[in-house]
Amino acid sequence: MRKLRKWRDVFIEDLTADHEAAIEFLQAVLVDYQTYGDSAALMSALQAVIDAQGGIPELTKQTGMDPQTLLDALSGEAAPRVDMLLTILAALGYRLSIEPLENTDFHSARVGVDTRIAPPKGIKPDMARVTENK
Repeated sequence: MRKLRKWRDVFIEDLTADHEAAIEFLQAVLVDYQTYGDSAALMSALQAVIDAQGGIPELTKQTGMDPQTLLDALSGEAAPRVDMLLTILAALGYRLSIEPLENTDFHSARVGVDTRIAPPKGIKPDMARVTENK
């Protein structure tokens, strides 16, 4: 009789056995995150790769961070801060890199980030929000 296993368990085994597959998986999820902004999918993918490499206990050893801090960062509704993400990725043996977008029409590319640093001169920050919605 065949033993039934959960899909996630099989997936974790595959990620454990194939380092390149884990990299490609995270890259695909980051592309989706950039397009759709689904933080939950990003955190789920990151947690799967963490589990494939020993889970939170191993990540704690690699980063020197408190386990609860890591759990809070990974279980939040929002994506972790960049510094936290870089620390986690480095502990997993990865790094975040910047690549040019395939679509060079930057005005139509959806990046999901408000790139403006400060409102135009003469406009108070609270007034900038009002003018943006017109």
